[in-house]
Amino acid sequence: MTKSDIFKIQETGSNSAKIIWKADLSSAYPGFSVINALTPTITANGIVVSAAAVYKVFNTNLLLKVGMGLLDRETGKLRYFAEGVEESISVSSVDSSGAI
Repeated sequence: MTKSDIFKIQETGSNSAKIIWKADLSSAYPGFSVINALTPTITANGIVVSAAAVYKVFNTNLLLKVGMGLLDRETGKLRYFAEGVEESISVSSVDSSGAI
């Protein structure tokens, strides 16, 4: 993971690795630049992410809209996404039923 992207990497040997995929969050907010907004949470059926539509100002991303989704672990594509009601977020938590 970087400040705004999520990657799946695979170790290929001593001190080396390759990128398997870069998460595709674009379907969360079509027509916007979309970034990862929180540290992803790995779960049994995917990776919980917070995705944000952003407006780029110089070297800063201003969050316009934010929501939570589930990435497919094999492809890095969003399986599900729901927009949040506000931009105030701090941590992703998932209960035993899989609810975010």
